[in-house]
Amino acid sequence: MDLSEVQGISYWDNGRVRHNPDRHYTHEIDTITDLELIDGYMDWSKPKLLMKQRMRFQLLQTSRGCPFACTFCIATRELGQGYRMRSVDSVIADIKYQAGSNSSFSRRSNST
Repeated sequence: MDLSEVQGISYWDNGRVRHNPDRHYTHEIDTITDLELIDGYMDWSKPKLLMKQRMRFQLLQTSRGCPFACTFCIATRELGQGYRMRSVDSVIADIKYQAGSNSSFSRRSNST
């Protein structure tokens, strides 16, 4: 694979750091991340996770971006300028999907 063609990454190339152009921010944020695609993520039961003092952690992100361009804030750099919200149905489906996890973290990009 030619890494120079992958937008949004930085990598070492013969001792030099290469930075590719940024990737465009997606406007499709209603898709629920399927963490079961990560090899081994769902293999441990809750009792085994507790015995190993581990937990399964999932993020519930209800929006991305910010309509403002504050110089002190990373939100526009991290998630793009412009506020994009998930649909209510998508958020509810995500909450139901995450019901089996040990811990869930809710995040809104913009709370002003």
